[in-house]
Amino acid sequence: MRETIKASFVLVFALVAIVLSCARDKTPLGPAEGPAVCPQQEIPWPSLANSPWPVMWGDMQCTARGKYPGPRVGRVVWSFSEHGLYAEEVNVAVGEDGTLYLAAPIVGTQEGGSRPYLFVLGPDGSLRAKTPFGRPGHSNSSAALLAGGRVLVVEQAGVEAEIYQFGGEGNLLSSSSCPHANYAAAPAISRDTLVFFYCWDGVFSAVEPTGRVLWSRRIDGHSRPLDAGALALSPDGTVLYALREVGAGLQLTALDARNGAVLWQAPCDLYFRSPLVDNDGNVYCTARSERAPDLIVVRSYTQQGQLRWESRAPTGLTPNLCMSAQGSIFAYGRGDSLLCIDCQGSLRWAAPMLGRPELGAEGGVRLVVDSEGVVYACYSWKYLLAFDAAGNRLFTCELPGIPDGLTGVAISAPGRLIVVGEYAVYCVE
Repeated sequence: MRETIKASFVLVFALVAIVLSCARDKTPLGPAEGPAVCPQQEIPWPSLANSPWPVMWGDMQCTARGKYPGPRVGRVVWSFSEHGLYAEEVNVAVGEDGTLYLAAPIVGTQEGGSRPYLFVLGPDGSLRAKTPFGRPGHSNSSAALLAGGRVLVVEQAGVEAEIYQFGGEGNLLSSSSCPHANYAAAPAISRDTLVFFYCWDGVFSAVEPTGRVLWSRRIDGHSRPLDAGALALSPDGTVLYALREVGAGLQLTALDARNGAVLWQAPCDLYFRSPLVDNDGNVYCTARSERAPDLIVVRSYTQQGQLRWESRAPTGLTPNLCMSAQGSIFAYGRGDSLLCIDCQGSLRWAAPMLGRPELGAEGGVRLVVDSEGVVYACYSWKYLLAFDAAGNRLFTCELPGIPDGLTGVAISAPGRLIVVGEYAVYCVE
């Protein structure tokens, strides 16, 4: 009898230890029995146009989620190129009627060097306008479509930024200079049209479109390149998120959007570019795993900076994440795969891609998702892949010509996807 009681106590103690251990470990071990669903809604943003894709990653939360179903065939409908066009590190903004706005330089101009232009393309790829602006010399530019149809273009010009406003037909309306607002990540735009900059030298600024600086704050560290990178804002617009290079690492930094005060910081992967924010204000990035420092994984933080979870599936060179309307997070996986992770951090599925990890290692893979959960993976060179919400590949599209440096991706209309490369713009259906 004593032996039986003793054995029972040992069994109960072991079960309690296992339960306590599981309670401490919030990291998912693998696919959930039933994937967590966290429905996402479009967050109204009064300062931006109510258009298919007004800013770099579709919205100020960098969800990279389109408002329409994207292409299902994988066929290039049209392409646009211009002699001397050099659209490296450039995004595309899409108007309500499908008009495309692209701020990019032409190299080899008569003035020498390069000169930035605003290109206005029709939904069929026809050139509607080509307006010069800014100073000669190669520079980074970022375009955003504002409420009322104005196009805001921010140009990096030496140690300052130039802010330009255009009409919807490409006509220049105004310009202003902002000292010490040189930037390296695509600026964020507040609900009331303030422009937030993060400069190469670690200075954050909030600027009115007229160029008047409301606040400016220097923080130790440097910004990351514009390549697929953007600042993000919380759903209520009170918290600004940026990635800062500090020493040999990268920090996800949350700032008070009202005054630039640092609220909290967390480590990120060196190759990550744009924080993603969901409807509840939770933030997502990639970072080294606490359990296995040689692996890069997806992490989620609350708006207050508390770690929610760390996924187990290792990621590859992932400049951005995207989130579906069901709250699924997509990331480029190590070994050339597409990862689908639910909103609680459990791996739903991993789908093989081209089987050529060297392509993903060249410049990473940009990801966008449409309104039905179909995700599009764009290698930095030549290839675009589509997968349905269950991980089945729908198509592989090989872009014609020499589509190097693919960085800008946007869902522009039902069944249409725009891809911007260094030398050409492509429309895929």
